[in-house]
Amino acid sequence: MRKKILIFIVSTFFQQVTFADSFSYVDEFADIINRVQLEQNTSYKVAQTAISDSCTVFMDQDNFKGKLGLAIQTEITKNPMLYPFLLHGGTLNRYCGKFSKMTAVQKSNVWVLILTVVAHFESSCSDKAHAKGPNGTAYGYYQLHKGKEADYAGRTGVCAKNASLDAKLSTKCALGMLEYQMQKTGGDLFHKGSYWDVLRPRGQSKKAHQISKAITRFSMCNPTVM
Repeated sequence: MRKKILIFIVSTFFQQVTFADSFSYVDEFADIINRVQLEQNTSYKVAQTAISDSCTVFMDQDNFKGKLGLAIQTEITKNPMLYPFLLHGGTLNRYCGKFSKMTAVQKSNVWVLILTVVAHFESSCSDKAHAKGPNGTAYGYYQLHKGKEADYAGRTGVCAKNASLDAKLSTKCALGMLEYQMQKTGGDLFHKGSYWDVLRPRGQSKKAHQISKAITRFSMCNPTVM
């Protein structure tokens, strides 16, 4: 179970790595997250958190290619005009030094990483996770308010009503919300106005600093750091 937690992140993250290499990246990122959280005196450890069976939708048991990760990659690379801020990176460039020199596919996979971490912290990677939110029931991987998703992303039509009930639709909505956030904030990934508490620098979960620090230490973004 330890390696399954982030196998989706790595398997879809850079498809040019070999099968054997993918395990080293899983260990690396999981270990980084754990070390960062231990520095913050927290006990929530990614690599030791069991995931529900529903998370198998993120991966193929034979080749470990995440279907949802591939959907993210396809959405961004096939529709680059819809995601100029995500492809530019904005403040993400501060944490991922190689981002500006990456190909569109590689950049899209950095967003796979970010969305997966957000989903993990928001819902423990469960598409059935639900909780009481300020606008009703927060549901699914990204804890979107069920039935009110169309109000997100500036009501641009990116988010369909009840998108939270469908993995791909909710992911497309999350991408649109991130694009809209970065557009409105001048490219700020970690912003106080983010929909997700885990991306707010002073959020209650105190995860934004941990996520940004983990990205900074990740060898795919900054090879000289490790």
